[in-house]
Amino acid sequence: NINNNNNDLLLLQKNIQQTINVKKVEPSTVQNIVTFKISYKGKASDLWNTLSANAKQAFKLNEVNDTLVNLDYKYVNMATETASLNNNQPAANNNSIINSADNNTLSKGAALLFKNVKTKLTINQKNKIFDSLGIKISKDEKKFIIDDDSEDYPFDALVYPTDLNKDGKEEIFITYGNTFTSGNTGVSIAAFIEDKNGVYKTNLNFPGLLPEALTTINFGYPDLLIGGPGMEFPIWRWNGKEYNFLKKLKDADYPKLKTTSIEDLSKTYINTIKN
Repeated sequence: NINNNNNDLLLLQKNIQQTINVKKVEPSTVQNIVTFKISYKGKASDLWNTLSANAKQAFKLNEVNDTLVNLDYKYVNMATETASLNNNQPAANNNSIINSADNNTLSKGAALLFKNVKTKLTINQKNKIFDSLGIKISKDEKKFIIDDDSEDYPFDALVYPTDLNKDGKEEIFITYGNTFTSGNTGVSIAAFIEDKNGVYKTNLNFPGLLPEALTTINFGYPDLLIGGPGMEFPIWRWNGKEYNFLKKLKDADYPKLKTTSIEDLSKTYINTIKN
């Protein structure tokens, strides 16, 4: 009961592709049943346990064994009801930051997320980015959680404003999470990039370390190397609209690369912002 363009499904697929020991993911769709044929060194149950809670939260686990993971999409009824009520309205894209009206008051979540962060973002943009990130404030209001059931697993989140393509518009990178949310990687990475309509959209958002920018450029944006546990480094490339997985680099090839960390790029960019 899901189509292959569903954003929750695409997030799950990206998380699988990013996982160490996954060599290939081949999706196919027949009558609203999507199948991923995955080349993976290990058991299907091990792969499922490695995936982030954020990527799995939209799915109900029906069956798991050494070779198969069977899932149902939790929100199919909600999607059907929404469609019937809004026949003449476009469906909301989960990867877009959507709000019906501007908000001039910084939300508690956005205030904590952007605390002591120097950025040109408006209050409304900060609120929308926090809402789109899909996390909540912990009960003590000092850290974050994925949902109410994970209150025992709070985590920090760090924001890195940048201007990757030197157009005067910020790209926002955020690292957040722990082993509960992000598996063996221990942290997840999300990027928010403004489109031609001025809307910040979620990009990446899967387990991974803060990216390193390579010297290779596509459509004005550098390729990104996103590290994690293991002996391979996934490379992601901007296609004009979003960053997509390009290839995996062997550990032996890493020293040959010239890279700049997003953290360093962010520090350089922040120094250009006038108070």
